[in-house]
Amino acid sequence: MFDKLSPLFELTDRCENIRLKSEMLMDITKVFTELGHAKRGNRLEWGIIILIIIEIVLVVISMLIK
Repeated sequence: MFDKLSPLFELTDRCENIRLKSEMLMDITKVFTELGHAKRGNRLEWGIIILIIIEIVLVVISMLIK
């Protein structure tokens, strides 16, 4: 039954198209996920840099007070 209906409804072509579109969507999702992680990582790096600068300023101020 499937063998007779498959060519009629072009099931092989449709399945291949769905597979290709699904792969494309997965690739797009992966790119956006990686961009989100990069942005979050960038913010974290800047936060660490700011904390280091604050610590240096506090050490310099404490040295000047003594």
